[in-house]
Amino acid sequence: LEKHLTDYDVYVYRARRSVLNFISSHTEAAGYPEQISNDEKGWYFTPPETATYYICVRNDPKDSQLSEAATLMAIETIDPDIYYRIEMMEPDDRYVVPEASYAFEFITDQPRITVDVTVPNSLDMYEARLYPMANLEAGVGTEIDGLITPWSPGLLGKLNKEYGGFNDDPQGYRNFEASDSCGRNGEDMLIDFNSSYTDPVLYYLVLIAENGEGLVTFVLRTDFSPPNITLIDPPSFVTSDEPFELGCSITDISEITQISFYMSTNGKQTWRNIEYSYMDGVYNVTVPAQKKGIIIDYYWEAMDSLGNYGKKYGQAKAMNPTEITLIVNPESIYGGEQVISKGTIDLPYTDLTLNYTRGTKVVQFNITT
Repeated sequence: LEKHLTDYDVYVYRARRSVLNFISSHTEAAGYPEQISNDEKGWYFTPPETATYYICVRNDPKDSQLSEAATLMAIETIDPDIYYRIEMMEPDDRYVVPEASYAFEFITDQPRITVDVTVPNSLDMYEARLYPMANLEAGVGTEIDGLITPWSPGLLGKLNKEYGGFNDDPQGYRNFEASDSCGRNGEDMLIDFNSSYTDPVLYYLVLIAENGEGLVTFVLRTDFSPPNITLIDPPSFVTSDEPFELGCSITDISEITQISFYMSTNGKQTWRNIEYSYMDGVYNVTVPAQKKGIIIDYYWEAMDSLGNYGKKYGQAKAMNPTEITLIVNPESIYGGEQVISKGTIDLPYTDLTLNYTRGTKVVQFNITT
C-alpha cells in the first residue's frame, strides 16, 4: 500500500474591494488530486461573476506530515469548432502584462486539428503553439472523475515522447509541426496538425503576442465535413395542379448557420428560392402547383459555422392522377391452365408494365393502351 505523507487542501475566494469572500473548499484525502470545480460532474469551475479570484493551497496541519512538491494549474477550457475572441497586447520587461500570452485546453479524438488565428493589423503575434498533454490510452496523464488531466511534469516543460513541453516562453520548446509564427503586423497564423491518435487527447493551445495590441479571433477546427442533408420520402411523381411538400433533415457537428431551398422547372436554367419552415427536426417547403409533365429539379443547401458547405439534389415529375383496374380470371388455376388478365386505365395511348411473379421469378409484359 502506497503511503502518502502530504495532504494539501485548496480553497477558492472572490475579492470584493478589500474583502475576500469564501467560494468553495476542496479537501480530498492525501494522495488524491484536487480538482477545483462547481459543476455537476466535478470537472470545471465556472466563475459566478466577473471578479478577481484567489486560490489558496493549505497544507493540512492534522493529516499532513510533509510538504512535498506539487503543481497547481489554472487554465481555461474551450470547445473545438467554435470561434473565440481575445484582446492581446505586447509584453513589457518592466511589469507583467496578462494579455501578452494566453493558454487554453481542449479535448478531442479527431486525428486532424487546425488552429486558425486571425490577427488585426494593429498587432504582430509572436507564435501559436499546440501541445499534446495527455492520452490515457498511451499511459500519459491522469483521469479525475472521468476527466482527462495533463501529465503534471509536462506542465513544467518536461517531455514524454511527443507529450508535454508546455510553456509560454518565446524561447521555449515548441513542436515545429504544431506551431506557426507571425512575420508582420496583421499576418494570420495557421497550424495544421495531423496525428495518429484515435483516442481522446488533451491539448494545450498557447498564443503569444509580440508587438502592438488588438482583438485576435481563433478557432480550433476538427470538423471538416459538410452538413449531412437527408431527403425525407422524396417523391418521384407528384400530382399536377396541386401544391406539394418536400422535406429534409440536416445534421452537423458544428452549428448550422445557413439553409436554403431552390427549385427549377426549366431544366435547371434558372432557380427559384422558396422559404422553408422547421418543426421537430425536419425542414419543409411547400412547392407551388405544376402543370402535367413538368419536371421539378430542386436542391437543399446548408453551411455550418466553419464554412463547410453541403448540397443535396432531388427531382420529381408532375403527373395527372389516374386509376388502374386489374382483373385476373380465374383467381385460382392448376398446372397447365391459362390465366387471363384484363384491366382498364383512363389514359389512352399509355405504356404499362404488368409484372407476373411466381416464387422468386418475375416476368414482365409491356402493354400499350
